Amino acid sequence: MAWELMNEPRCDVDYSGRTVNGWVQEMASLVKSIDKKHLLTIGMEGFYGDTMPEKKQFNPGYQVGTDYISNHLIKEIDFATIHAYPDIWLANQNEAAQMAFMGRWMRSHHTDAKTILKKPLVIAEFGKSSKDPG
Repeated sequence: MAWELMNEPRCDVDYSGRTVNGWVQEMASLVKSIDKKHLLTIGMEGFYGDTMPEKKQFNPGYQVGTDYISNHLIKEIDFATIHAYPDIWLANQNEAAQMAFMGRWMRSHHTDAKTILKKPLVIAEFGKSSKDPG
């Protein structure tokens, strides 16, 4: 069905997302030049970056050098992805706070995929650690 450029690309030396954006553009163009018959996605977790700083409030409190908006606006990218690991990202918060975060995380990305990116959204990974008590 689709190619994924990389699972959870990150760039710890450039939190703006521009370095990853350049890499995504280069690799997406290459993949599409080789295979135009399959869909293409990045494989991102969904962290917001500098394109829309007001969206950073939806991040779990840190950045990883990606920009959900600008990275997915690249024309060769056919659909957006997000991942969600609330118990890892918000390890010091209770389950109710983690689930409230998840609701905001999914709603925000769904809205942005529909209105800004105008691309489908796949929640590609969701996890709850078996290491958690109970």
